[in-house]
Amino acid sequence: MDRSQLERELERHYADVWTWALSCCRWDPTSAEDVLQEAFSRILGGQARHDGKSAFRTWLFGVVRIVALEYRRSWKRNEITTSSDGGNPGAGVSDSPNPDQETERAELSQRVQDALAILPRRQREVLELVFFRDHSLAEAAKIMGIREGTVSTHYKRGKRRLKRELSDVWSG
Repeated sequence: MDRSQLERELERHYADVWTWALSCCRWDPTSAEDVLQEAFSRILGGQARHDGKSAFRTWLFGVVRIVALEYRRSWKRNEITTSSDGGNPGAGVSDSPNPDQETERAELSQRVQDALAILPRRQREVLELVFFRDHSLAEAAKIMGIREGTVSTHYKRGKRRLKRELSDVWSG
């Protein structure tokens, strides 16, 4: 893939990969910008190359995840903490004209985010990739660099835990 094709692909997937970077950085936009800039720099500089073994989008999410993990390790080493309230995905996006419904939707969204936040990292990442980024379990496995069976286990455990955490939302 030549540079202009690569740039077009990065631009085409930018919105999704930006949200993924935010998720990987615990919704801290400053950290997500750093991670995304480093990931794109590696891709455009040739340090990270798509080998064609997976879809470009799947590979791109994997590169961003790896860079975010490296940054997280670096932050811990330097004892730099990141904000956990740096953003709200979907904030300001509503298709409902009713303010009460918008409030209920925002409250439910916050409950889901809070429930996701208490999950172990791998369970949270799998659920975010599958539910919010529309990846298959196989794609999530490639992105995360783990076996598909492991992803399936984290997926099932994460769904079960979310169901417990959010049981009051659907029961009444």
